[in-house]
Amino acid sequence: PASKAPMTARVHQMLDELVAHHVRNRPEVTEPTLVPEFEREVGIPLKIPNLSRYGARWESGSVVPVHDDRRAASLRYKIAGHRVTLYVYKSSSNYALEKALPKRHVGDEQVYVGSYRGYSIGATEHGGVGYALASDLNDAETAELVAALY
Repeated sequence: PASKAPMTARVHQMLDELVAHHVRNRPEVTEPTLVPEFEREVGIPLKIPNLSRYGARWESGSVVPVHDDRRAASLRYKIAGHRVTLYVYKSSSNYALEKALPKRHVGDEQVYVGSYRGYSIGATEHGGVGYALASDLNDAETAELVAALY
């Protein structure tokens, strides 16, 4: 397994904000067709990934702050009774979660997965778009979900 590189303060703060939002319950958009309206605030095109093969059920979405006036789309699902929150954001080297999470390979996909404050966090990046997932699933399940996002 890859060793965990030292976290920068920005990455640490981003992880704190993602986990804090994941555990919070607050009103959000419950109609998935409204998610594209988040694009203006997040600054990237958004589409809801189809995670139905994992038994995922869409719950809600919102836009959340992640640090330095940056925003992420927060997409919530339920999988076998577990809350799973997917964050989609404009990627930046200052917020590269791979600085804090060990690398794994799932098929041909390279993902970053680890535990943070008792939650499993998975991340990947494609074409300037960052994807982070927070859940209470195990790291192997989180890695599989993250690998299926792109």
